Amino acid sequence: EAFPELFNLPSNVYEVSLPKPLGIVFEEIEAGKGVYVADLVEGGNAERKGIIQKGDVLIGVTAIKVIGAKWERRLLPAIDFDFDTVVGAIGSNEDRWGCEDVIL
Repeated sequence: EAFPELFNLPSNVYEVSLPKPLGIVFEEIEAGKGVYVADLVEGGNAERKGIIQKGDVLIGVTAIKVIGAKWERRLLPAIDFDFDTVVGAIGSNEDRWGCEDVIL
């Protein structure tokens, strides 16, 4: 495999795919400085997956960008997003765009 180190995440960083509703309670670290996992909904998708933990900081999230009649899904760096931007990005991953999950 060419350049495998480029595709390895640091040991304290992980990627997880979850269907909505995620079952995650996010809170802002401080205005415009990202969000962290304040809690997991008991029995929710995140808790059942068993990867995300309280205190985790969101560093990326998929979102849909629509330009005219075209759209694309991108993984966006979320470390400086405010709460509303994170919620908007998560919410944009809709069935009508072929999204069955949200990647965090």
